[in-house]
Amino acid sequence: MTPDKYKQLKKDYMDLFNSPLGKKILLDIENHCYKRDTTDNDLLSPNRVNVIILNEGKRQVLLHIETMMSPEGMETQGASNTEGGK
Repeated sequence: MTPDKYKQLKKDYMDLFNSPLGKKILLDIENHCYKRDTTDNDLLSPNRVNVIILNEGKRQVLLHIETMMSPEGMETQGASNTEGGK
């Protein structure tokens, strides 16, 4: 992806999720993707590790959206503040 296309994609994220409808959708995503809760919420599950991995995957999607919306986050394609700058 070219730098210009990447900048446009970041702008698209901000335009979408800063709109009234986008804010409503983002709040729903936050409620389902562990923004305010621990991802280790099923202590009695025999598949506890798998549950944590699934929940962390959900959380990663939310972190990606938030990073793309951040003016200082992910300035270049491939950079990520959620993956140690990989």
